[in-house]
Amino acid sequence: MRRLTAIVVAFAAIVPAVVPAQSTVVRVRVTDTARAPLPDADVAVVRNGTEPVALGRTNGDGMYSFRLDADTASYQVFARRLGFAPVSRDLVVARRDTVSLEIVLTGVAQTVDVVRIAERALPRAKQPFLDAGEIARDDRSILSLADALAVLRPDIGYQSSRCVSGPRPRGPVARGLIPSKRRTTRPPTQARVYVNGRWVPPEWDPWNSVSSDHIAEIRYVNCNDTSIPGLPPVPWASVYVVLKPGFVWDLKNGSHATPYVP
Repeated sequence: MRRLTAIVVAFAAIVPAVVPAQSTVVRVRVTDTARAPLPDADVAVVRNGTEPVALGRTNGDGMYSFRLDADTASYQVFARRLGFAPVSRDLVVARRDTVSLEIVLTGVAQTVDVVRIAERALPRAKQPFLDAGEIARDDRSILSLADALAVLRPDIGYQSSRCVSGPRPRGPVARGLIPSKRRTTRPPTQARVYVNGRWVPPEWDPWNSVSSDHIAEIRYVNCNDTSIPGLPPVPWASVYVVLKPGFVWDLKNGSHATPYVP
């Protein structure tokens, strides 16, 4: 009985750490010095100077939107696009519903000679990005984040042997606390999973508790990726999931629609 009580107390101490705080919508707009929007610019968010927690790419309007838990951590936003000097900006999200941030990139002179690229593009099974459109167009059974990678990107972890592997979900916590509405699929890679800018511990099984219908985009970053200058090196591979507007993830329900508040 004492052992059971100790386990319950320990579990109660863990739960507040993984229940999301108030969510803040962050809208980043990337432009050039003439204030023209820059599409396809890489945007990364780093928490406390050590951990990249969100990574995405601007749309045709130069916009990239994501959610963060409103807390007192310090955040930096990095933006980079080929032909422009990379820029970082500080971001404050504490107790704010919406934050808008504009980043201006300055073009750099191209002084290198013509480079001939001999390397082939990655085959589809290894490509590090997929979005809602690709998931919707596939007629196979894709119900979860794990399904999306296992079906559409089965070789995405082809370099994972170079990275630190994390534990896979196991035990009664992963099986019993999140409603088992969907089948369990093993993803093709061991990596940290970030949902809307928040790390979800493997015990809470983000792979099977994130519905494929709720996903806007998925981006895989290998531990050796240095494509965005200034990002801190990390020993693990990461999967960054951005949910569609109006959807969030929490421990009790997995990914789900946010309730309407008039």
